[in-house]
Amino acid sequence: MDTPLISIIIPAKNAESTIRKCVNSIFHLDYPSYELIIIDDGSTDNTAKIISEYKDIKTITTGGIGPSRARNTAAKEAKGEFIAFTDADCVVDVNWLNELLFGFKIIPDAAACGGSQELPQDASDFEKNVFIFMKKTGFITDYMRKIDKNDIVEVNHNPSCNAIYRKDVFLKENGFLENLWPGEDVELDYRLRKKKYKLVFNPKAIVYHYRPKNTEEFSKMMFRYGKAQGFLVRKY
Repeated sequence: MDTPLISIIIPAKNAESTIRKCVNSIFHLDYPSYELIIIDDGSTDNTAKIISEYKDIKTITTGGIGPSRARNTAAKEAKGEFIAFTDADCVVDVNWLNELLFGFKIIPDAAACGGSQELPQDASDFEKNVFIFMKKTGFITDYMRKIDKNDIVEVNHNPSCNAIYRKDVFLKENGFLENLWPGEDVELDYRLRKKKYKLVFNPKAIVYHYRPKNTEEFSKMMFRYGKAQGFLVRKY
């Protein structure tokens, strides 16, 4: 498992402000064997135009099916042994894939590995405040996990903005619950853990995640997460 093919899957909708930064960071990865699949899920801005400027990207165009179904759709077309997920508002570290794969080398029977989230250097002051809030409150379930050591540890959940799964496991367990977003990653990992799959976390696998830029965006985010959390509590 030196350099297996990894399929990187990114759902995008109206992501013109960040998608170029995201794609550029992936093309600078220190990893030789990957394919990039972007799902343009009904964008009405310049997202599709920006994506079209790049070569060697597999693009799937959908009409607003939501991130969960978009990721599942791409996973079925992925050629890689592993499928790695990040979001269109993320920038990945140059060693991102190497560090995610390293989790499987330390715990070979793991089904998935996740990593850390940091804030991009050009984030606004409002985004920095949101980041601090999420970090201090341990927002949702392990979304802003922080450990003091660089140990690779077994966990119950990794967020879908920074996670890699064995494709055979992901497809066998039917991927993300398609009527749920956000919280679809929490739900999937819960099902995997119930079936005794191992999930691991490597803090050196880093993505830089942009956050809501104003009060309106923050309020909408909190409403979505609250609604998803309620759904999960009722379901499980």
